[in-house]
Amino acid sequence: VSAGRIYLAHRDGSESRPLLEVGDGSMDLRWAPDGRRLRYSSWGPEGREHERWIWETSTAGEPPRAICAGSGGVWVGDSHYVFSRGPALKLGNLLTDRFVSDLYAIRDDEGTAWLRGEPVRLTFGPLRYTQPGTPPDRKRLFAWGESFRGELLRYDLEERDFRPYLSGLSASEVDVSPDGAWLAWVSYPEQALWRGRPDGSERLQLTTPPLLAFWPQWSPDGREIAFIGARPGEFGLTLQVISPDVGGMRTMPSDSAEHALPWNPCWVEGGRAVAFSPMVVRKPLPDWLFLWEPQANEVRAWSGTEWMLWPVCSLQGQVLTQRFRPDYSSPRSSVYSPETKSWTHDAPSGGAYPTWTSDGRSIVFLDLVSMQIRRLWPQTGRVETIADVGDMQLGGPTIAPWLGLAPDDSPLVMRSHDTREIYELEFEAP
Repeated sequence: VSAGRIYLAHRDGSESRPLLEVGDGSMDLRWAPDGRRLRYSSWGPEGREHERWIWETSTAGEPPRAICAGSGGVWVGDSHYVFSRGPALKLGNLLTDRFVSDLYAIRDDEGTAWLRGEPVRLTFGPLRYTQPGTPPDRKRLFAWGESFRGELLRYDLEERDFRPYLSGLSASEVDVSPDGAWLAWVSYPEQALWRGRPDGSERLQLTTPPLLAFWPQWSPDGREIAFIGARPGEFGLTLQVISPDVGGMRTMPSDSAEHALPWNPCWVEGGRAVAFSPMVVRKPLPDWLFLWEPQANEVRAWSGTEWMLWPVCSLQGQVLTQRFRPDYSSPRSSVYSPETKSWTHDAPSGGAYPTWTSDGRSIVFLDLVSMQIRRLWPQTGRVETIADVGDMQLGGPTIAPWLGLAPDDSPLVMRSHDTREIYELEFEAP
């Protein structure tokens, strides 16, 4: 497959000719044992465009037909096709389901192109299985198997070294309560919300499956935690508030497209409201930041925030956002002052997971180019390097490695201990 087109050629590459247009994103081309058919994976048919599907065509170039949801794939023996299947690739579940993929099998009916029965699930975790393959005799089955685990580390500012924090807990997205007496964090990869003391005592799990938690933020009075919630297999995210003592949970109404994918919640107006932005903006809006008042359960636009995304709040009420240009290029930072109730635009910009220090004077972030942890003073633009991550593999709940701060403003990261190995699996024909 090349540039969305299937080509046929001799083994030596001669007499190459285009066979069929299959569209961008097509891959994993496989010959059928009969030598007359080809299967490949591409985006799904109408109505299922966000899913990966298995397609089939003939060497005569007949129009392809969709077989079932899945990707990759290989024939085991002469009549079974084994492939991997994960959730649909939608913004709402890229976070929740990226650790999930299992192997399935379908069977040809007497070697013809028509299927007999539905796909049969072959694996049920705990690993994430992808890209099955076989040796030339097609009698054995191999697949990549991935496991996920992290280790929470704190950078000791005096010793200038990374040390395990909370006994090396597999967690990220740590947030400190305003009085420094409590921590909230999210376990990895389960994405359950927890709270506990900085010394690791009095731990309590606040959320349970199937609800998954992201981006916890303590309220200024320490009585509530705002977080983003999601459920596997479902589109959309929710903005929620929960008591750190497992009290009632409140959910923001999300009856508009702008509220369907809330992200980066943080408390403003002295804790009366939670600011957030859409994860992405699909069309120009008058204002891009929104405010939710949990007590009144009302959502309103934050006037004067056009082209701003991803708010980050300090304990003192300042708000840092990324401000984009009309062509969505070269974002710069904007900083909101609660004293003047105004924005300073084109402030110096940070990197991944910018976090205000406890005094509200500086911002710590991860520079993804140099892989250095840096501190920025927005008022002067001065930047200093705190630590060099080096070759250490960092992880987090999103694509970008996570960075946070401990109660003493020392940097926190999660070292990735994810593994990816090839497994030989015993195949029993369904």
